[in-house]
Amino acid sequence: MFTLIKPHTNFNFMGTRKLWMTLSAIMILASIIVFFTHGLNYGVDFRGGVEISVRFNDTKVTSQEIRTLMKQVESGDVQVQQFASDKANEFLIRVEGSEKELNKITKEIQDKLELKYPKGSYEIRKIDIVGPKVGKELKLSGIYSLIYAMIGIFIYIAIRFDYRFAPGAVIATLHDIIVIIGVFAITRTQFTLSTVAAVLTVAGYSVNDTVVVYDRIRETVAKQK
Repeated sequence: MFTLIKPHTNFNFMGTRKLWMTLSAIMILASIIVFFTHGLNYGVDFRGGVEISVRFNDTKVTSQEIRTLMKQVESGDVQVQQFASDKANEFLIRVEGSEKELNKITKEIQDKLELKYPKGSYEIRKIDIVGPKVGKELKLSGIYSLIYAMIGIFIYIAIRFDYRFAPGAVIATLHDIIVIIGVFAITRTQFTLSTVAAVLTVAGYSVNDTVVVYDRIRETVAKQK
């Protein structure tokens, strides 16, 4: 049988704890600074705009081709995302715009597609228009969902562990969330409703991982005073 780590192998994790704690502190500090100085690159979900789902039937189309076509649309920021794989031949077009221009932008996108591709070669499967006011409400809802979820997690950790372990478990969970949000702020990757769901998922996995590890530590401490 193939063994990746041999039995009785010991890693000196505690011996290098100062190095990793320092790196962790730097990552958290950098994430907080970038978040408050530059903020997040909010997507159409939060800023308001048009979201159109287009599927091409037999015509082979690339993301770059759609992006080039969308540059001709007089609007704000434009993002093109391809679904699943190259074989899916389906794209999600997100265009930022003011509330007064959203219907005009939608019509212009449809006109550009009609001029570029033959009729019947593609299908517009969905059109969603999100006004800036609704986008602002969604942004607040996303922030509140993160805050409420973290509060619930912290309460659970405080009850689950005693005073010796609870602070470390809370810090470990906070570390993961802050660093993830910091990565989005630094890389300027779009922050959307899907991202909020992803961050909450990571928070759940982080809690599970922290609980398992700390529980093993607590058992070991109880056996070896």
